[in-house]
Amino acid sequence: MAVQNGITRTMQEGPFPKVMFYRFSIIAIAIPSFISYRNKSKISACLATAASIRGTRGGYAAASAGNSFPSEALMPDNEGETLRRVVNQNGGTLKASAADQGFVGSQIDYTATPDPADPDVIGDWKLTLHVIGVPESNLGYKIMISPSQIERQAGPKRHKSLKFFACPE
Repeated sequence: MAVQNGITRTMQEGPFPKVMFYRFSIIAIAIPSFISYRNKSKISACLATAASIRGTRGGYAAASAGNSFPSEALMPDNEGETLRRVVNQNGGTLKASAADQGFVGSQIDYTATPDPADPDVIGDWKLTLHVIGVPESNLGYKIMISPSQIERQAGPKRHKSLKFFACPE
């Protein structure tokens, strides 16, 4: 209650409560929407980067002996600098660090599989990246890149995946 000119008024009188109610309602709707769109934006940017990485792997294989992809020795796990160097040497333009690019540098996982016909040639590979600042429950938190597709996945609590850029078989 407020006393003004000898008249006692409550906060319910006048436009104040209605205005504040509308403001708080708009804020309650806008903030979750903003966070959702921000996360989608981060995932989209990382998917575009993943497509670039996938393309540079093809360039690497085309230029190497036996059309081999990079070996695991050339691409150690959790090594954003090595990933950047290999990608940029083959036509990509990754930024100085994995964090600048939007990925968690300590969670880069690269797996190379030798070709059954020639063990000296890497015939298949899979690169797993995690997007910075996106909750594990969001589809796209984890991006898995291979020669045939780019797949976005959620963390362990949500077992969904969505494939992008799949090549026809």
